[in-house]
Amino acid sequence: MKFLPLLTLLLFSTGYLSGQNLVPNPSFEECNKKPNRWSGHSGHFNDISKQWMSPNQGSPDVIWEEAMHKLYPTRKGISFVGHKARTGDKMVGIKTYGCNSGVMQCREYVEIKLQEQLIPCAKYYLEFWLNPVAKSIKVNNFGATVLDKPLIEPFAELLEGYDLVLNESEIVEGKPNEWRKVSGTFVADSPGLFLVIGNFYTDDETKAKSAAGDIPYSFYLLDDISLKQVPNEDPLACLLTLPPGETLVLENVYFDHNKYSIQPTSFPALEQLVSLLEERPSLVLEIQGHTDDTGTPTFNLELSEQRAKAVVDFLIKAGIDTSRLQSKGFGTTQAIADNEDETGRQLNRRVEIKVLAQ
Repeated sequence: MKFLPLLTLLLFSTGYLSGQNLVPNPSFEECNKKPNRWSGHSGHFNDISKQWMSPNQGSPDVIWEEAMHKLYPTRKGISFVGHKARTGDKMVGIKTYGCNSGVMQCREYVEIKLQEQLIPCAKYYLEFWLNPVAKSIKVNNFGATVLDKPLIEPFAELLEGYDLVLNESEIVEGKPNEWRKVSGTFVADSPGLFLVIGNFYTDDETKAKSAAGDIPYSFYLLDDISLKQVPNEDPLACLLTLPPGETLVLENVYFDHNKYSIQPTSFPALEQLVSLLEERPSLVLEIQGHTDDTGTPTFNLELSEQRAKAVVDFLIKAGIDTSRLQSKGFGTTQAIADNEDETGRQLNRRVEIKVLAQ
């Protein structure tokens, strides 16, 4: 299994989504029906929780404070005395360990479609909160993966072989209502859209701590899941890692209003791009220009083409061979935000770099 080290990742961010939680229904408060019973299979969880789903044969439980002491059918060894949701009045319970003991549905995962696709090479911060029930075996390996397509393996006991963006290597302990945070940063390597959380390791690969009277599996409460893009001081750092066909926004490049003259404040970013091209002689790029919808479509298309060419001309003047550079303008045709306000228009006025060859 490939795991991305949290402390050694290359950093990049456009900053567009900083502060916005990409996880809908992050604390499980929105439900289709009142969760008054334990989930018997994945369909129960999918029916109760809005937007969240179980990707495998597990059956996560939506636990509502009002009903948590009278959930049916009776589950031996589970007590919610002293437990509360970290936010609101709902949380989810998942099993993450106990397959070797023959526990049914011993690996449970939760999956959600994000509000937006991740931006390749952008940096993100992920956190979620855990609290083991009193008689749970305490374990580690609480991980997360972000995938391009929904993960659906209805007959899988264990989901493994996925690239993890986060994994907690230490055993997570805590008294009732003593929530523990699992968090970290990662750099997206694809435009992922589906977040999955659970234990992606076998029982033998998982640390476990138990005491007399514990139930033969781990059962943790999960709440407050957050995934946000975060700013980065080195926006071109991962250009050399992008595969052909991928694009990223060329940050901190500015033009005079309705013109294609590059402002001097743009020179540091362009000089950094020159350095990266010199470092990788095989790198071939297409510089792409985009505008908002102010003005006519013809004017915007011509302006975007001129601005893209202006960037190429700067790079050529700095010594980069013309055979390694192309330019193209798209005008308003590839907007990434609406043009109803200045915030959206500013996002749409941008220069992007497309990797043609590495």
